[in-house]
Amino acid sequence: MASPDIALIANDGQIYGLGRLKPNHDPAALDAFTINFLDHYQWELRHSAMPLLFSRYREPRLPQPPISRERFQSNFLRLFSRSTNANADLLWRLFETGASLNHGSMLVVAEDAALEAARLSDQGTAIDAVLMTPELLERVSGIDGSILIDPTGVCHAIGVILDGEASEDCLPARGSRFNSALRYVGSRDKRRMALVFSDDRTVDIVPLLKPQIRKAEIEKHVSELEEASVDVYHGARNWLDEHRFYLNSTQCTRINAALERLGPIVMADGQIWVVVSKFEPDPELDESYFLQ
Repeated sequence: MASPDIALIANDGQIYGLGRLKPNHDPAALDAFTINFLDHYQWELRHSAMPLLFSRYREPRLPQPPISRERFQSNFLRLFSRSTNANADLLWRLFETGASLNHGSMLVVAEDAALEAARLSDQGTAIDAVLMTPELLERVSGIDGSILIDPTGVCHAIGVILDGEASEDCLPARGSRFNSALRYVGSRDKRRMALVFSDDRTVDIVPLLKPQIRKAEIEKHVSELEEASVDVYHGARNWLDEHRFYLNSTQCTRINAALERLGPIVMADGQIWVVVSKFEPDPELDESYFLQ
């Protein structure tokens, strides 16, 4: 009986009828909240236009702040190293447009978009190549399937049903769009990025690379740990524990040696020694994760 413009009126587990808020209702009164059911086991709690809580398959979470323009463009340019700042600016505008839509959609950037449009022509609509704009994205985003563009922003296909190999990172609670993006982006050796705009107005970027940091910052904390006493080692160890991904083999060896030195001294002093797993280099680390 309920619809987008007529809601169930409820309180304390009881349903009293159907209705809507009066046009002159004052949100500052904090006496009315809305629950929108978005999809199977997906709902959101709102006060006026402000989202307060999202729930997917019984996993509640708070609204996430949007990614910064700087990190978005850094992520894009690191994935597509031949792209220009103008390309990154266009992708940011498309990202903002997609995030503002009231329905789900997915925009896929692929360096082999032209070839993929031909390969997937039986499960999508290949089009004459045209530059994607925010206005055009608004018009085609309602079509089922993904929008396929290349890193310059040129669109090659719409309504594409993506394929891809199964991934251990797929999660049933994340929905079909997100899992489809994971499978497609990770299934081949070509550079690709997916912008997933969900019905609950959340956004996922696949892949979202770890932020870049300076090598000097890492070396500073490694040296601090090596020189630390039992009273001042916590800060350096905690920082390094949170930034394990950025450590090379030599730094891991130095950190493990420092911890082996500090552990017995801390316990002999009568303090609690928190054991952390051994530091090991991450095989995914490369120079692109460091600021020049």
